[in-house]
Amino acid sequence: VPGGLVRRRDRNSERARVEVRPCEFEFLLRTGGRQHSARGDCSEDFLEMQPARALAAKGKDHQALAAYERVAEQRREDPQRGPHHPETLRAYMSLGNYQRKTGRTGAATDSYRVVLQGRAATLGPRHVDTLAARFTLAGLLKDLKEFGASVKEYEETVAGYVETLGERHTATLDAMYGLAILLQQQQALAQPAAAPMEQQLSNEMDNDADDALPELEDLDVTYESA
Repeated sequence: VPGGLVRRRDRNSERARVEVRPCEFEFLLRTGGRQHSARGDCSEDFLEMQPARALAAKGKDHQALAAYERVAEQRREDPQRGPHHPETLRAYMSLGNYQRKTGRTGAATDSYRVVLQGRAATLGPRHVDTLAARFTLAGLLKDLKEFGASVKEYEETVAGYVETLGERHTATLDAMYGLAILLQQQQALAQPAAAPMEQQLSNEMDNDADDALPELEDLDVTYESA
């Protein structure tokens, strides 16, 4: 398309000429003009991640995961970024989200922990971005029924948000709600377990009584014969 111009449909006209910056034009060429950033994002971060997103949009899970992993690893090994750079951690968060979406929950847990540890190291444990990562990890652990670990992460998240944002902030309330739901699930799972235990004790008492019956009968017979 000469002059860095592409044609796209517009509400007010059948065809509209839209100016595209060089980096956006490069991406349009990569995708055959099928995708375009609504925000006009020309950052290197955006361009590096977009091939993985494009593959994910097509449902090519294996290739998309490989692309997400490749970006995360390249950023981790990049001397100008490293393992704790914000763009590296964003790549790991995107990787974890897609791993979770495609059922690779164990791998997603590892990716989320990388993000949490990196943000805690660089931003501090009470930074809102660190707490957001902890909240995400807590939710995944809940889905995996790792309730003890999930409760710990939710409680840390709630305490952090209360200290940083206050008790009435929406992020704090969301974390409190998540913790409350988790505790309710734990209670619901514990209740059915109590009933079989009570039944077992009752059965054991009945069995003990049955075992004692022959002895009582013998006593009755002995008494009558006397």
